[in-house]
Amino acid sequence: MSFGYSSRTARVVTLCLTIAAGAAILSWFAFFNGYPILYPDTYSYLLDGINLVQLKWPDNQRPIFYGLSILFLHWEKTLWPIVLAQGLVITHLVWLTLRVNGIKPRAFALLGIISLLAIATPISWYVSYILPDVFLGVVILGMFLLGFCGNRLSRLETVYLFILVTASICFHFTHLLVACSIAAMSLLVWLIKPSVRNVIRPVLLIGTIALAFAAFFSFSAVVYKKIALTPNSPPFLLARVLADGPGKAYLRATCGHKNYALCDYLDQLPATEDQFLWQFLPEATKNTPKLWTNVRDEQMSIVTGSALMFPGWTSWNMLKNTARQLITFDSSLVFMKSGPDGPFSKFPFVAPYYSHSLQAEGFLNNAMLENMNIFHAIVIVGSLLLGAYFVTLCCVSVSFALPFSWQSWL
Repeated sequence: MSFGYSSRTARVVTLCLTIAAGAAILSWFAFFNGYPILYPDTYSYLLDGINLVQLKWPDNQRPIFYGLSILFLHWEKTLWPIVLAQGLVITHLVWLTLRVNGIKPRAFALLGIISLLAIATPISWYVSYILPDVFLGVVILGMFLLGFCGNRLSRLETVYLFILVTASICFHFTHLLVACSIAAMSLLVWLIKPSVRNVIRPVLLIGTIALAFAAFFSFSAVVYKKIALTPNSPPFLLARVLADGPGKAYLRATCGHKNYALCDYLDQLPATEDQFLWQFLPEATKNTPKLWTNVRDEQMSIVTGSALMFPGWTSWNMLKNTARQLITFDSSLVFMKSGPDGPFSKFPFVAPYYSHSLQAEGFLNNAMLENMNIFHAIVIVGSLLLGAYFVTLCCVSVSFALPFSWQSWL
């Protein structure tokens, strides 16, 4: 079986069948579990999509665009199409990335590559989750193809990637930060290297980001009557500053003359950001309903004040946290076990099927996957070293005008 058939129809059919098989391979973790993997945030995404279509107020502690998109896949019937669709997107992007770099694998070779990814990396876990996290990889690969391989894409592929990348950016705020970094890098290369301007297309990347901003701001203006990126998201920045120390020190120094909502809770503030966001705030808000809104409104004042009062401490924490992120490889997520009266019991198209999964029965848990995390970390480090090796080869080839071919090294 090969993609090199003389008949265009045969090639297209073969490719479609291979990508479908690749999607099934990438979904193996969900098949092993007996159901797509659910996470606490899954509840909000499902609820947002259903509420928006019914013209009800969204839960919206996170961007609503993923929840709205997956609604048109599950239709309150089953979650399986979401997993398979995510697998299809990833498989097609892998094939497209190989093709634009001059590598045209046969069908079985492509499935072998997908199988290797499904086993040696956590991609199958993220494909199997009902979460937008897997689309961060879509943003990175999609922007690489759009911005750096545009001359090797058809017009239809360019339009498809533009829409896909824009949607993926809208699915999570962290995707927006990554997209801005990639676009800035492509623009910098375009400005300082005139010889590659016919290849690099930063305008397309900037266009996806501009549309994402327009989507975020439009939703905020229509629903919350204000222009904001995060109109109702948790105070993540504040939680970070409090956990690192400067936030608490700033509150102790200023609560005597500034009436922050958290001043009444100074002795109760927890040690970690997760405890603050998911334990302290929800509990305290039960007794003081306006606390959540007040803390959100005061977030930037406290964060800015902490940075100005303790600039050295804050800068050191930023460097330390960034370094920790660069050397931390944790491929697992929380394997939530939800009982019959849990949040997913509100979805009749989820609860009966989820209750028979390995996750619901407690068989799948984070402790079970610690060894897999170690294995994935080893694979990631090996991949980074291999990537550095190929980058070095490219630089040497360019410096000495030597011929270089990816195919000769793969």
